[in-house]
Amino acid sequence: MNVRGWYSGDSHVHFLSTQGAHFESLGEDLNVVNLLQSQWGSLFTNTEDFTGRASITQSSNNIVYTSQENRQHFLGHMIFWGLKEPVMPWCSDGPDEAEIGDHMETTLAHWADEARAQGGWVISPHFPNANGEPAALVATGRLDGIEMLRQSRRQHMEYYRYLNCGYRLPLVGGMDKMMSIVPAGLYRTYARLPDDQEFNYENWCNSVQAGRTFLSGGPVIHLSVEGRELGDTLHISGPGAVELEAWAECILPVHSLEIVRNGRVVARTDSRKGARRLELREKIMIDGRTTRHDAYRSSQKVRKRVESIFGWMKTVGGFRRSNYVGLERTGLYGELVATAYNLVRMSNLTVEREAEVPVLGTSVPWARCALQTPVRALRAASETIFGRKPPM
Repeated sequence: MNVRGWYSGDSHVHFLSTQGAHFESLGEDLNVVNLLQSQWGSLFTNTEDFTGRASITQSSNNIVYTSQENRQHFLGHMIFWGLKEPVMPWCSDGPDEAEIGDHMETTLAHWADEARAQGGWVISPHFPNANGEPAALVATGRLDGIEMLRQSRRQHMEYYRYLNCGYRLPLVGGMDKMMSIVPAGLYRTYARLPDDQEFNYENWCNSVQAGRTFLSGGPVIHLSVEGRELGDTLHISGPGAVELEAWAECILPVHSLEIVRNGRVVARTDSRKGARRLELREKIMIDGRTTRHDAYRSSQKVRKRVESIFGWMKTVGGFRRSNYVGLERTGLYGELVATAYNLVRMSNLTVEREAEVPVLGTSVPWARCALQTPVRALRAASETIFGRKPPM
C-alpha cells in the first residue's frame, strides 16, 4: 500500500506507552498511531508520553503522536491530533469522565477552537455517540473528520443526513483501544498522499482532512469516478452518465462489492464462493441532485437556523461557560436559556386566522396570544387556563 501512496493509521489508541505503540504497530504493519492522553475521574493517562511532537522510528515509516481525547458525557467526545500543548480541561462535568463534583466548564466548540489555534486537527470519535454537540460542530465547520467504528444502519443513516445537507465529512477508522486483547489498527484509516509529498505526520493528517481516505477492518478498496480519486471533486454541467471503477482486495474471501448512491445500491458484483479480489466498472446516471438543487438550498436555510440557536444560547444566553455546579443545575439553566430563546422567537410569529385549541377542558386563543408580545402572550394564556395572573 505504501508503494501506491496509501498509509495506514489508527485514529484512537489508549493505555500504551510511546515505545509500546511503536512495537505493536510495527507488528500490525501500521504506519501511524494516534496515542491519546485522557482523563477518567482522577486518573490521567499518558501524561508522560505527551511531548508536542511526533515520535518517528529510524526507518521513518512508523509514527506515534501522543495527543488527546476530551470528553463530556452528554455533549460528546472529541479527539485532537497534533497538539503542541494540552487543551484544558481534559474532561468536564463529573463522573465518569471528570472528577466527582466537577461542573460543566466548557463546550466541545471551545475545545475545538483551542486545538485549531495551535494547528491541530479535530475528529469526532465513535460516531454518532454521544450526539449532544457534534451536529453544531459539523454545521460550523469545526470537524476535520468523523470516526466510525460500528457499521450499522443507524451509523450510516446519520452519516447520510450530513452528506445530504452538503457537508463533506471524511471518514476515519480507529479501535478506541483500551486493552491488550485488541491490537492497534484492527480497524484503521488509509490515507493517500499526493505523489509529490513525502510521508510524515502532517501530510498524513492533511490527506485525511482532504477526504483522501477509506476505513477498513479487512479489505483494501479502490474507487474512481471519471478518473477522479477519493477526495477529488468532479464537476459536471448537468444530468448524465459517469464511468465508475471499483475493486476490493482481501486475504479473506470477499463475496460482494456494492456501489451505494443516495442510500440505494446502484451497482454490484458477487462471488458465491468468495474471491480474493472483486471488481466492477459501470456507467452510473447522475440526476439533478446537486448543490444547485432546491433541496440543497432549503437545507442551507435550516442549517442557518440551527447555527443561530446555538449562537444565541452561547452569547446572549451566557451558556458558553456555565456558572452552575452539577448536571441537574446546569440542565435546568440550559432549559431556562432555551425557553428565553423561544420567547424571543414568539415575537416573530404570525398567523392568518385565529385558532382555538382545547387545553385542560377550556380553549385558549393561542393564535391571538402569539401576535402579542411574548410576556403578554404567557400572561394571557395563564389567565385563561388557571383563572389568575402568573406570579412575576
